[in-house]
Amino acid sequence: MNLIQLLKKLKKSVNNKNINMKEFKKLLDGMNFTLKSYNKKIFSRFNKETNKFETSPTWIKGYQPKYIFEAEDCMLSLSKDQLGQILVGCFEEKNDWKDTKFYVKTNGKTGLEVRYYINVSKQDDYSQPAPSDNGSQVEDIGF
Repeated sequence: MNLIQLLKKLKKSVNNKNINMKEFKKLLDGMNFTLKSYNKKIFSRFNKETNKFETSPTWIKGYQPKYIFEAEDCMLSLSKDQLGQILVGCFEEKNDWKDTKFYVKTNGKTGLEVRYYINVSKQDDYSQPAPSDNGSQVEDIGF
């Protein structure tokens, strides 16, 4: 089953439940998103012969798990590494993953070599004043 077939099947099941289906979006450099809910896990792989992603609702050898999340305005498919980055970021910031704003950075590559890095947005970092001088002295140590 390819991704289009899976999306059509998902849309049918969602429409039968009278739920609005949101559009899937790719992660992009500089993208911001807020996760609302976890949907389900699927398995996918990139088929080099057809140059397309293939998906399955069950594990097949060579397929990797993808976790489907609902964001504010779209659906996102995240890898286990990206999900780990989200969980670590929330743990370090002492946040719940729901309703936490995240931003995406890439390694600058394209195609199959691109890697996406997800971090917790720290909007306050730019609005806080610089730390005040509390009487500490800075001295040159001669390196």
